[in-house]
Amino acid sequence: MINLFAFVSADRSDAAPKLQTRDGFNIVRWRIGGLTYIAVSDLEPAQLLAFVRLVGAA
Repeated sequence: MINLFAFVSADRSDAAPKLQTRDGFNIVRWRIGGLTYIAVSDLEPAQLLAFVRLVGAA
């Protein structure tokens, strides 16, 4: 399971995906076009980053 959150960001600049781990969960945060995205999952980091690439391509 992957939880994906998206919300309007005060910062309009784009930011590349950044991976971090907290309490056993992998978290990727990035910003595109004034929206901030956060993906959270217990998947392996490579799998979660592959999902992030697919979301960015859509």
